[in-house]
Amino acid sequence: MISMSALIARLPSSRLWIPLLFDYGLVIVLGMALDAGSGWGTPATLPVAAGLVAVAVAVSVVEIRLRRAYLKQAVPSAESSVPTQRPWGLPAQINPADLGFLANGDRGALLSMIAWLRAAGTLVTDPQHRHVQVAAAAAPRGAGPLGDALRRLAGSPEGLYLPGLNPLSHYARPDVVTREMTALRDRLASRGLLDSTIWQAPSTTPAWHRPWPVAVIAFGLAVAPSLLVADASAASWAMLLAMTAMLTWTGHPATLPTPRRSTPTDGQWVVEQARRQHRIKAGETDPRAIAVLVALHGDDALQQLDPELHEIVRAGLFYKLIPDPLFDNGW
Repeated sequence: MISMSALIARLPSSRLWIPLLFDYGLVIVLGMALDAGSGWGTPATLPVAAGLVAVAVAVSVVEIRLRRAYLKQAVPSAESSVPTQRPWGLPAQINPADLGFLANGDRGALLSMIAWLRAAGTLVTDPQHRHVQVAAAAAPRGAGPLGDALRRLAGSPEGLYLPGLNPLSHYARPDVVTREMTALRDRLASRGLLDSTIWQAPSTTPAWHRPWPVAVIAFGLAVAPSLLVADASAASWAMLLAMTAMLTWTGHPATLPTPRRSTPTDGQWVVEQARRQHRIKAGETDPRAIAVLVALHGDDALQQLDPELHEIVRAGLFYKLIPDPLFDNGW
């Protein structure tokens, strides 16, 4: 059998007036059955009832304030989480690799940077192995740590092995790439550009997570029958009403709101604004502009601006999990 407290806990806070009204009705019926007097109470019962009412009200106020403080700390308000003013200048200033990450994750960031390095003459395709890039010149100015890291890998005897850039590949992803991608992600997160929930995951605090409401209610409900039998006056009614109200309101768990997301996030907004500013233009020759277009428009831009790299990507020779022949049984 479900207890009354369990039923109350299932009710949303906006519906707590229903059991509270029911409690009040029971108190009134009980007072009528006991032929309650019309006075405020005898000198013996009035101070006790008044004291319990005052304590119940004070404890309830403290409990409500503490719960509000808990919810305010645990759940930031939507107004404080949703930016009031978008970073209007950012889409034109942000690094192409950052734009690629915002648009298409790791793959977008790496592909835009490789397109930049190829357009600048830093990387060229190995004539013997299409999925390997080799270094032909220094990294262009502004390519940043990720561009420098990819250029160093391309300058090694093994070259820059494109399928190995995928963290899911059985080929170990170079530590330097992992480190730079983590730094890129942290940088975007610190600027508030990554998608994140406004409110935390929903959770429920236990009813009466502090001891004093329970103590006051237990004492009040133990004294209430005695006062009603001895002197069913208005003071006794008020005390019992205060106890039932406190039992209903403070005995209800404080539930956090349902998670919500800002729509759109700053990162999504930056990508959309940048796409409006940068359209694919056939014949584009500026290496950085090519990187921006690849970051924002993906394979569509790559097909027009770097057909060779587009064919490498289309053939599955970039960022693709390649089965290990030692373990691949053909399934």
